[in-house]
Order: sequence, then structure tokens, then C-alpha cells
Amino acid sequence: MIPFSEIIQIINAELNKLDWDKKPERLYRPIAYVLSLGGKRIRPSLVLMA
Repeated sequence: MIPFSEIIQIINAELNKLDWDKKPERLYRPIAYVLSLGGKRIRPSLVLMA
């Protein structure tokens, strides 16, 4: 089983690969901001652990 800390690193690496400089900026800028806050990692980690 993969440790939780390693799963969080995988999720963060994949989020960092995403290109948020797309149009319309009013759509993508808020999404990038929310994901940069550091939360929103529990559900994806549970999916990877299942």
C-alpha cells in the first residue's frame, strides 16, 4: 500500500502539470486559486488508495 504522504505528493505533482493560463481567465483563474490553497486532496487520495 502506498503511504498517504506519497499519494499527496503524486496529486500535487499532477496538479502542478496542469496549464491554468487558458481562456477565459475568469473561469480558470479561480479554479487555479482554489486548488493552490492546499486543501482538496482527501478525495483524490482516497480514490488512489481504493
